[in-house]
Amino acid sequence: MSRWNISHVVYYSQHGQNRLLEFEPENVTIITGASRTGKTYIIETIDYCLCSSSIALSNLIKKKLSFVGIKLIKGSTEILIVREISQKSSNASSKMFLEIGNDIEIPENSKDLKGKINSTQAKQLLSERFGLINFKDYQKDESSKINSISIRQLTPYLFLDKEVIDSRKNLLHGLDDVNSAKHIIPSLPYFLNAIDLEELQALKKLKGLKRGIETEEKKKSTFEQFKKQSIESLKMLFNEVVQVGLLKKEEFVDDVNSIKNTLKGVLNWQPNKIIFENEKLLYELQSSKSSILSEINRLKRKRTLAIQNQSSSSKFKTVTKKQASKLNVIDLFNLERSNCPICDSHLEKTSDIISQIEKSFDILKKESVVVDEYKPKLDGYIIELDELIQKKTKEASKLESQIQNLIKESSIATKQKNNNDMILRTIGRVSYYLDNFKEAEEFDSSRLTRYKEEFDAINENYSIEQRQKRIEEAETFISNNATKNLAYLPIDEHYKDDSIKFTSKKPTIELYNNDSGAIESFSSIGSDENYLSIHLALIFAFHKFFEIKKSPVPGLIILDQVSRPYYPKDQIDQDIIIDEDREALNKHFDFIFDQVEKQNGLQVIVLEHAYLHKNERYKKATKYRWPRDGEERLIPQDWPDIE
Repeated sequence: MSRWNISHVVYYSQHGQNRLLEFEPENVTIITGASRTGKTYIIETIDYCLCSSSIALSNLIKKKLSFVGIKLIKGSTEILIVREISQKSSNASSKMFLEIGNDIEIPENSKDLKGKINSTQAKQLLSERFGLINFKDYQKDESSKINSISIRQLTPYLFLDKEVIDSRKNLLHGLDDVNSAKHIIPSLPYFLNAIDLEELQALKKLKGLKRGIETEEKKKSTFEQFKKQSIESLKMLFNEVVQVGLLKKEEFVDDVNSIKNTLKGVLNWQPNKIIFENEKLLYELQSSKSSILSEINRLKRKRTLAIQNQSSSSKFKTVTKKQASKLNVIDLFNLERSNCPICDSHLEKTSDIISQIEKSFDILKKESVVVDEYKPKLDGYIIELDELIQKKTKEASKLESQIQNLIKESSIATKQKNNNDMILRTIGRVSYYLDNFKEAEEFDSSRLTRYKEEFDAINENYSIEQRQKRIEEAETFISNNATKNLAYLPIDEHYKDDSIKFTSKKPTIELYNNDSGAIESFSSIGSDENYLSIHLALIFAFHKFFEIKKSPVPGLIILDQVSRPYYPKDQIDQDIIIDEDREALNKHFDFIFDQVEKQNGLQVIVLEHAYLHKNERYKKATKYRWPRDGEERLIPQDWPDIE
């Protein structure tokens, strides 16, 4: 088996029982029954297990159910998907069970389910198992416009329910819902094989190459801009050097390294010796001035030392004054040797203490006298130094005036001096620029060339035009196959020889009259039978395309009441009255059986009112019959409601 089919649908009651429906893989399975026996809920069940956001079960049925599930098979691989039934209106439960393996047994009781998982995780795992691409892993160009692909985008190709099967408005399941349509339509190019994993990988590489090209072109621009600015700056410096006479214009070479090397050569320039007309006299004056300046510096150093000594003596003077004030105490003492200087009592022996006191008083008196004598001399010395410094400064100023006058009188010396100064300033700018010159990253043009070649090659194979071409090829294939299918189905004679033209952009179909060239829009075709035939022709054409392209779409089509156009509106549960209608319905089912036999891995499940007694293939394919007056239903009537 090359495609996914459904082998079982299971329902779990609130009290631990289950209801198991079996379906024939790669074959047609028919369930017939009257209205309100629950047939349509099989589609809702399958859709719910494929992670839909809601389930449209009646409250009468929901109260009896705890879980619903489906079992998928493909070759030896099986997947059991079971999901909890929420009792809150149409809210979907995120609680699920997912088991993948071989020969999976469906538990009789929901308590024995394995592989607990939430709906988000289940959607991702099922998408991976079906082989759908996770577009979020790839950087896409804006033209692809595919945000995501999940199992939710598979359902338009699986269900022809009552809203679609004979509709004049809805071409595919889900297109009548705005939220669903905004995911279905952008995903069509993917299912039409217009964009695949190989292309996504190429587009991802294309994105990287684009960034690489932008980076390299930025490097190239930066390098060229740097080179241009560097040459302009170096050229300006070169012209300045030429103006001061160190280089000639002919030495300029329009290359950064060459100009730099040339300019480096002028950094060793030495100033020219200035020649003065009164050189001897000037030398004598400069020597005299130099001697005087040296003398001034010597005098200033002396003055600084004198001021420091003056400060020290001032501090000492303060101390001696405090000590001298203490000398007045001597008058209070009687320093006779035989009496105590404190209490004046008679002493038997001369006291050494009295001698020490007398000695200390004498020393203090002498130090005070020395300080008083020394400070005036130091003050006078500083004044003398100030006068001498002032005198020498005037002499130096006078000599400087004489020197400047001699220089001004020499035009040759002035010119030489100015020229030397100008050259030195120019060399200074050259030196500063060269010292701070930063080399730009060398540009590798071969890398940019290689990136562009790869970019162009990918664009040639995976361009928007190429993608559109593949979409048109898929549309043509589906249109041609749908046209062939329509030839086997009942339709008004007016359209019998018309061609179906399918376009995916909207999506829609038109009928093209091969004789007159007239085009009939889908909405104006008319007749439920016509719409039924066109829908069947298109859905089986899609699956033929999926088979050939090995698409991840399961090989499953579920049809809800093919006989819908042939039942009287007010007698839906009665048998078909008109023989012509029975014949037309037989044609539809013969077409369905033939398609399943021709296509590899295709399974069809039909939910039907009618029972075709004379159609042997129909009778053989009918697995379940639920008449109105019978007890059998989708959900057993004796199952208890939730308490």
